[in-house]
Amino acid sequence: MTPRVGSVWSAAERGSLADFLEVYKPGQATTERMPGGSTLLFRAMSNPDPRARVAIANQLLDDGADASIVTASPSDSGTVLHALWSVRRERDIPAEAALLARLLDGGADVNYRSPRFGLAIIAMLQKGVISGDDLLTMWRVLATHSRPDLSLSTPKGTPLGVALLHHPLLADPVRAYAAQSGQTIEES
Repeated sequence: MTPRVGSVWSAAERGSLADFLEVYKPGQATTERMPGGSTLLFRAMSNPDPRARVAIANQLLDDGADASIVTASPSDSGTVLHALWSVRRERDIPAEAALLARLLDGGADVNYRSPRFGLAIIAMLQKGVISGDDLLTMWRVLATHSRPDLSLSTPKGTPLGVALLHHPLLADPVRAYAAQSGQTIEES
């Protein structure tokens, strides 16, 4: 049983959908902001329960939450994608893939570079966050609902280099995406 949560912020971050709906008012999806710009949608991405994470995020998106918001702190900025992929946690890949499509269609920027967390796409590609066929599912959503820039460089290499290094399963789909989208990339 989920522990009782008092505030809408803690309910988004740690509660079930029922806990969240008990303290939430639909207008809060667009009006509630923490110092630094964090929103209830950002908090929902941190929920450790994959069913609650997706259900709360979908409720917020249904109520007008802005998926394109970047937190305001210059040294610690990030997107909802950074929040979703920042830690290893239990996942419900089919539900998260549908949520990812909604976030991308709503303006979440897979190419955003956070000073602290790096590129959002790299966060997804890190070992242990998402792996195997699940990663391929998420890549397909990214390639369909956004335009990943495969030429962006990071201290760890280009997204393609990281994909090839850590996830050989993605090599051919990423190469095909690069060719289809007219991107020239180095595979080093």
